[in-house]
Amino acid sequence: MRPAGARALEYEWDRGKPTATPGIALRSGDKIIAHMGYDAARKLADKINDICDQYEQEAAK
Repeated sequence: MRPAGARALEYEWDRGKPTATPGIALRSGDKIIAHMGYDAARKLADKINDICDQYEQEAAK
């Protein structure tokens, strides 16, 4: 499996339209692979950190 290579950046979906949604975009290459609001992005980041913490604890045993 290749590393994901995804990048996170601030992005406004439908910029300039009445339905514009500010948030975080995950990009891989030149493609947006996900867009989420700030609360969802924070929840995902917390989950990723929890998984990394669990891995580090198990690796230290």
